[in-house]
Amino acid sequence: MRKDVHRNSRRMTLWDGSKGSGTELTVEDCPTMMEGAYLGCSICVSGVCLTATELDTEQKRFKVGLAPETLRKTYLGELKEGDKVNL
Repeated sequence: MRKDVHRNSRRMTLWDGSKGSGTELTVEDCPTMMEGAYLGCSICVSGVCLTATELDTEQKRFKVGLAPETLRKTYLGELKEGDKVNL
């Protein structure tokens, strides 16, 4: 199951782990966020500090893992298409 989330020109996909273990959030079209980013750096998504698990500077996107505790304590697991988030 994938959920696409949009904020202005940013496209995000929330993956629920249906093809493996864990939950992953992909944020696309975010060139400003990519400046100075590196694998393992912290990136704030809607006030939640998350660790970059994959960076694609050419496509201007990054992925972060969402731990079970993060899903319990935040609304990130409830994102639906069209929801807005802050980066």
